[in-house]
This record gives sequence, structure tokens and C-alpha cells, in this order.
Amino acid sequence: MARAAAPAANRMSVSYSIWQNATVAQSAESATCREPRAAGAPAGHASDWLGALRSAFLGLQCKSTVLVVGLLSVVTAVLCGLTIELAWRLSARLEAKAALQEAKIVAKFAAGYVGRGASAGMLEGLAELTTGDPLWFVYVTDAEGHVLASADRTGGAVRPGMDARIPLTRLTGQPVVERMPNGGRVLVDVTYPIVVPCRDGDDGAAGTSAVAGYVRLGMNPERTIAEFDASADLVIGIGIAVVLASIPVGFMVVRRIVEPLNEMSEVAHRFSAGDLTARTQVRRSDEIGLLSSSLNEMADEIARKQGEVTALNSVLEQRVIERTEQLRELASRDPLTGLYNRRHFGEVLARRFAESRRYGNDLSVMMIDLDDFKSANDTFGHQTGDEVLVQAALTISRQLRSADVAARFGGDEFVVLLPQSDASQARQLATRITDRFAEELALRLPDMAGVVSLSIGVAGLVETDAATDEALLRTADDALYQAKAMGKNRVALAGTALQ
Repeated sequence: MARAAAPAANRMSVSYSIWQNATVAQSAESATCREPRAAGAPAGHASDWLGALRSAFLGLQCKSTVLVVGLLSVVTAVLCGLTIELAWRLSARLEAKAALQEAKIVAKFAAGYVGRGASAGMLEGLAELTTGDPLWFVYVTDAEGHVLASADRTGGAVRPGMDARIPLTRLTGQPVVERMPNGGRVLVDVTYPIVVPCRDGDDGAAGTSAVAGYVRLGMNPERTIAEFDASADLVIGIGIAVVLASIPVGFMVVRRIVEPLNEMSEVAHRFSAGDLTARTQVRRSDEIGLLSSSLNEMADEIARKQGEVTALNSVLEQRVIERTEQLRELASRDPLTGLYNRRHFGEVLARRFAESRRYGNDLSVMMIDLDDFKSANDTFGHQTGDEVLVQAALTISRQLRSADVAARFGGDEFVVLLPQSDASQARQLATRITDRFAEELALRLPDMAGVVSLSIGVAGLVETDAATDEALLRTADDALYQAKAMGKNRVALAGTALQ
């Protein structure tokens, strides 16, 4: 239960400390900001006016209004563009349909004259057709494209008998919008076949139809274009009016949202400055009203917890000290075996070596290595290898005194510090550890019995006369290699001093 309460108390203490620091900083800032205004009234008024102006333009209300108006402008522009585009396509389609219908009428009119080979009456009819506003020119040709009769509002009509041909590139009845080269006028140009019935003696069978010629006409769509331009101007005007009307409307809508937020910001500023009685007035029942209520509830809770936090500070400090000691102990341990790690062993060895040198006490070190551990680890798996390491650590620890220090030196190596023990005593302990390890393996890990063993190198301070703790450790390491050279599962004692 105490462990469960500690994190909550820690978070409470940190929150209170942050609130206290923010209160002090903001109080100092408020005092600093008030001093220049008291020193000079005119400068203060000017800075206040500029600050208010800057806040107005950089505030949430102005930014939100600009965003709403900008978004509405984009939507309006897109809708206006789509409306104009659809209107233009519809107008073009209707104009093309009217031109095709007119071409069909002229082709039907000219069929009677072309079939009889008469063109005089056809000229008069074509002239009447081009006197109206829609048609700009009409050409009637034979099947090879030779002009039989024409009427043109520009005065350039081709008369019968003239050796002239017009290109018949559009024979499918598909209208084409193009400009005339002599004035840049926009015309709807369409070519339509003249079909006459076949008579006896013709190439075709009686009762069938054949193409006797073509009608090509150009229709003036300027009236339709003018009507379209007027409609487009109307649509654009409506869009501009909508955008202009959205500015005050958007401002009022945003103001209704931002005004309570400004009030909550002011209350939060007063509360952070140390006024724990500051509260907002809840006037709405929507999300903003819920936010105001939540802010008031939070302020009440903070004020209530302030006393509790103060009482818990002393308890928390003691728990932090205890937890620090626990973390320090965990940081010095090997996570697999539970023994001390190499860094901690080095610190203890340095202290004990200095004490032994100062008081003339003996000191011994054992370097321990698992024989053939790598091959066994590869053969039986890493899980089994970890169990062997743990068993070795347990065997070593159970043979030591409370003053002795054992550590995992790295990989499959261990090291033991034996204060106030000479080399002979350390050698006896090393032999006991190797024998006990073999018994434990046979009992607990029978598959590893005879496969893995321990080799130990022993070095005593008096016997080696090592100058430093590192030199003593190297001497024990050299003795370990001597033990391995003797056939493994051996104990070797270093008997010469390092220079």
C-alpha cells in the first residue's frame, strides 16, 4: 500500500512545485511590468495602446474570423467557378444543338434544288436565311465539294459556276466552335450531308437514298455569349456579396465563442499568480460552459490539495532517500546472477586494497572462469547456459563470508575479493568451490555434469606484493590461465610478484 501511495504522492509534489515556481515567476513578471507604467504615464499609455492593438490583430478572435471568412471565400469562389463552368458548357451544348438543327433544315431545303440541278431558287432562299442574326454564312456543295450556291453576310459569297471548292473536313454533323480569320468573330461551324432519294437509272437502287452534296453553315453565338457573360457577372456579384456579408457575421459568431475563453484565461492567470479564490462565471450550458465548470472544479481541487501536499512533502523526501538507496543497490547488481557487477567490484577492491596497504592486512583475489562454457552454451542453448551461470553464482555465494565480495566480471567469468585472507586460505576456498559446483551440477543440471567445470586463479597481496589493486587483479587472471593450461577444473596459485 505504501508503494502504491508513493507514485501518487510524487506526482502531487511535482505538480505543487511546478505551480509554486510558476506563481513566483509570474508574480515577479507582473511586478516588473507594472514598474515602467508607474514611472511614466504617457509612455505607459502608448505601450498599452500598442499592446491592445497587437492583441486584437494577433488574438484568437481576429485569426478565427479571418479563417472563417477565408474558408467561405474559397468555397464561394469554387462554387462560382463550377457554376460558371457548368453554365458555359450547357450554353455551348445548346448552341451546337441549335446549329446542327439549322443545318438539317437547310440540308432539307437544298435537297429539292440539288436533286433537280436548279440553283437560282436556292440562292434566293440562302440569301433570306443569312439576313437573320444567327446565321453568318451558308454553303451548298455537291458531293465532291464544289460550291453550288452560297450566302455570306460578309459579302464574299461564291456564285454558281465559279470554280471554287471548300474543304469538307467535318462530314459527321459535329459542330465546331472557331474564330473567323477576318474579324476574330466566334462561330459555330457545322457541315451536314444533303440526302436525296435515288431514281431509276441512278447508281443506287430505286427507293434508297444517296448523298448528293453538303451544307456548311456558320452560326453566330454572340447573343448566347452575351447572355452567359451577364449570368456570370451576376453569379460573381452574388459571391462577392456573400463574402462581404460573412465578415460581420463571422466576427459576431467568433466573438460569442472567444469571449468566455478570454474570461477563463484571465481567471487562470489570476489563479496562477496566487489568487486561489479566482473563479469563472458559468453562463452557458454547451461545451464552453462545461469547460468553465471544469476549470472551477479544478481550482477547488487544487486549493484543497495544497494543504495535503505540504503535509506529504516530508514523507516523500524520506521515501525518495530510501528509493535512491534501492536504485543504487540495483545499479550495482548483475541482473542475471544477482552478484555485484564489475564496476562496483572495482570500487570495493580499490578501498579494501588501500586499507590493507595502510594497516598491513593480507588480501586475496580469486578469478573464476567456466570451462567449455561457450561450446556447452551453443550445444544446449542459452537458457541452459543462463541456468549454469546462476548455479555458479549461487555456489560461490554460499561458500563466502559476509565480508567477502563476489561479482560477475563479465560473460562466464567471476571474481571474488577475500579481505584479511592469505593465499593459502583462498586456495582452500577455491578448491571447495570447484568441488561443490560439480556436485550441484550433477544434482540440479545432470546434462551439464562433466561438461562444464570451474578453473580458478588465486592471488594474495602478501605473496605477490602487487603495487596496485589492478596489478593484483592481473596476477589472479594470470593464475587463472595457468589453471586452464593444467587441464581445466583446476586451482592455480600465483606465487611471484608483478614488476
